[in-house]
Amino acid sequence: MTRFQADLGARNEDFSSPVRVMLWSRERDQEKASLEYTRQPSRTESKLMGAAPVVSIFYDKGHLHEEFELHQAVLHQVTHCLLSNVWDGIWPGNIRGGWIDEGLAHWYETSLFGGVRHYCYVESDTLMDFKYGRWEPEVRQAVDRDEALGLLSITGRNTVEMTPEERMYAWSLVDWLLRARPGTLGGIARDLKGKRPLHESFEQHLEASPFEVDAAWKAWIRETYSPKKRPR
Repeated sequence: MTRFQADLGARNEDFSSPVRVMLWSRERDQEKASLEYTRQPSRTESKLMGAAPVVSIFYDKGHLHEEFELHQAVLHQVTHCLLSNVWDGIWPGNIRGGWIDEGLAHWYETSLFGGVRHYCYVESDTLMDFKYGRWEPEVRQAVDRDEALGLLSITGRNTVEMTPEERMYAWSLVDWLLRARPGTLGGIARDLKGKRPLHESFEQHLEASPFEVDAAWKAWIRETYSPKKRPR
């Protein structure tokens, strides 16, 4: 919570409610709780976002094999809930702000757990294409080949619409904003939640057009990411 507030420039009074996290040791309890508290049926994980956010997770060794995987799942889902709650109770993931919604959740995974292991709303037929672990080499190699997705390819989509590849670049865009342009993500997030056009938001907070942002982001990737995978 403290780190989230610092990264987005939010204060305690900007949140209408704390995130409630419920963990269950029995699948039937998760199924019941998911309907009652998050309004969506799930045997594994579910969440309710907005003004009174809730996360409900069934801790099952077949789904979350180790305790740290549970912690990472909680981190990922709580990030979604905090972003949906701060300032206005609006979830950007269903108003064409999926890139910041998933990008930020994956950013905290990578920052605190060393890589991506969690996901939301990935359909079963695309899950095989989902790249776990650290994404820097894949992004850097694609940029070097001039095959990387551009800014306009990953923005303007809802979270549920985003492909695994788009999520990877969304993480990188958030990474650039937080590391190369600190202090700007909160204003951009607030604009997205208010449905302000992205080009206006970028021009105010980054003093650049989307085309210029795209070029600066790609240049930073070349300077910052290694094209080689780290040894496990």
